[in-house]
Amino acid sequence: MTLDANGEKQSGIFSSVVRLRHVVGFRLQSSTIRNARIHGVWLDDGCRDFTIIGNRFQNFTIGSAILLGNTSPEAQVRDGEVSQNTILNVRQANGIFTIGSGVVGEYGTGNIRIRSNFLAGVGDVGIEIGAASEDVNVSNNTLYLLASSTTGIMVRSARRISVEGNRVF
Repeated sequence: MTLDANGEKQSGIFSSVVRLRHVVGFRLQSSTIRNARIHGVWLDDGCRDFTIIGNRFQNFTIGSAILLGNTSPEAQVRDGEVSQNTILNVRQANGIFTIGSGVVGEYGTGNIRIRSNFLAGVGDVGIEIGAASEDVNVSNNTLYLLASSTTGIMVRSARRISVEGNRVF
């Protein structure tokens, strides 16, 4: 399946090509999502038991290719895997971004494995494990930075995070 967005017509901050809320048991596999202004895939508000595997994400203007979570109270995303995806040309945001909790001040988004992805041309952070994320494993990913100001992997305000075997160029 190919989802080719018209980025010029996406104007709201909540725009995304695929947005899921309160979904259990989601799988996105062998698809292409491209040419979006905001986010490619955005899971939030209680999504769990998901797999995003073997997809191609390409050409995002100001949003992340894959966003897992949100700010409170619509936040928690749990029990998932993001693996073997190719992410190219994300101009002003993150390739893969986790964030969020269900209650202000508590951890929520977690038990997520981010592994064996290929990222190139990301303008901000390749993989960001953001505030209120917990129990996230980031392993065996390959990242080619867009510029010297780009960050490969960032972890902030999170707990029980493992980062291992990644290659950043």
